[in-house]
Amino acid sequence: MHLILRLDKKGVIHFCALQDANRLNLPFDLEPYQSEEDYQTLIFYSKGEIYTASDAFIEAGKRMGGIYKMAYVFKVIPKVLRDKLYYFIAKNRYRWFGKHDACPMVPKKWRERFLEP
Repeated sequence: MHLILRLDKKGVIHFCALQDANRLNLPFDLEPYQSEEDYQTLIFYSKGEIYTASDAFIEAGKRMGGIYKMAYVFKVIPKVLRDKLYYFIAKNRYRWFGKHDACPMVPKKWRERFLEP
């Protein structure tokens, strides 16, 4: 999340907690997302479409524009393989990049990018 906040200079990507999606009246059903792995999933909602895992990563890059649009080249890889890579990275990201003891405070300049119910 913090990476996207830093890279998205246009401010086109907004965030909400997965648990808040229903309270925000987003057309998103949480029922299929109950396992530990599901909570490692990036969910991207735009213009009535819901994207998850590697598709969410690709769509977010496309919307951010610039060099991040290049993420779209990953569409040539079958979704099953892309998602396996996505979950491998999600599972290991703390080991590779570190983990905070508590959720870091979001700087004031980014607070408007968080949707609240």
